[in-house]
Amino acid sequence: MSLVFGVVAIVLARLGRAAPALATAFIGATAGIALLAVSGHAAAFDSPVPILVDLVHVGAGATWLSGLVGLAVLSDFGG
Repeated sequence: MSLVFGVVAIVLARLGRAAPALATAFIGATAGIALLAVSGHAAAFDSPVPILVDLVHVGAGATWLSGLVGLAVLSDFGG
């Protein structure tokens, strides 16, 4: 599902529609993170707190990884 949202976001961005592309990418990423948290081991508990903690954890990891990729793209590799 997130892959479909990503493809739609890329198509929208190439058509020059930046705002809808960003919104589509955000919705797809949020849905993917939510599905990962709900289908993981935190869903075995009766309380919703482990799922919320897992949402924050996976979201923070995704933010960290995207920041690392952005830093790698922006850095000067050749010196």
